[in-house]
Amino acid sequence: MPPLSGPHFVASRRSLDGDGGQLCRAWEHLCARRITSSRNSYGDEMPARLQISAMVFMMAQAVLFGAGMLGILLSPLRDEASFYIPVMIVLSAIASVAIAWEIAPRLQMRYWHGRGVDHDFISG
Repeated sequence: MPPLSGPHFVASRRSLDGDGGQLCRAWEHLCARRITSSRNSYGDEMPARLQISAMVFMMAQAVLFGAGMLGILLSPLRDEASFYIPVMIVLSAIASVAIAWEIAPRLQMRYWHGRGVDHDFISG
């Protein structure tokens, strides 16, 4: 995208703005903030292991939640399901965090190159 400055840009903005380019200065300030904020975005600073763990967490949580629901609803615990389902949700969330944190490095290729291993059951 070409820069939003220069004589042609300022002249066209001054013709629209009656007070000598205040709109132009506000626009340039907004563009400068957008460029600065995109360089310092949180996604660039977040470690790869944490990003992968977040994605794996959702999948592990879904599997553990489904298994927990089947376990509760297909057993005699279904009579007290209003107590056991919230407990199962909390326990599956805690277990999913641990599982995702352990699986995440295995999904990074650099992890296996460092150990001299091509792959395993989890990473394919």
